[in-house]
Amino acid sequence: MDKFTKIQKQENIEQKITKDVLFENDWLKIKEKDNYVYLEESDNVCIIPFFIEQNRFFLRQELVPSYKVKDNANFHLTCISGTIEENEGVEACIKRELMEEAGIALKENYKVIILDSLFKSKTCSSKFIYAILPISEYEYTTVPIKGDGSTLEKKSKTVAIDVKNINRLQISDTITKLLIFELKKYLNIYE
Repeated sequence: MDKFTKIQKQENIEQKITKDVLFENDWLKIKEKDNYVYLEESDNVCIIPFFIEQNRFFLRQELVPSYKVKDNANFHLTCISGTIEENEGVEACIKRELMEEAGIALKENYKVIILDSLFKSKTCSSKFIYAILPISEYEYTTVPIKGDGSTLEKKSKTVAIDVKNINRLQISDTITKLLIFELKKYLNIYE
């Protein structure tokens, strides 16, 4: 009888978990816990590669529909970022995103140093894992940019920015602004 009670409790827990999912698709879930609705999705890497010898860094000029709803701008300046896929490590994701979005293949011995990770917002259970990547010319090769195949990515592009223009940028989101702040710190640029 005790064994049956344990099975019954487990079945109730599974039903409760299913009941807590309000919406689900391949990329995200909207869930409810303790009368609080939140978004559950995979963590993201967010990076700015800095090319030491050229004294420049890469950002993305992207078409972001969720931003356009608020400001009606066609393109937004953001960091290179991407979703950590199932069974993929943070460093592997960073290297993949650099190849897909910027055409940069880091050499095998390049050591990625993560600055930190932060929750995206109080309404989301996922995190941004972010890094500035100082890269010397001997630490990478260039490869064709192939993107992730999405229509939005095909309309977006990676742009090289000279450090002398860092204070002129119109950044579109919080994580990119934080990464620019971290890059300025790394470069000892104070306004």
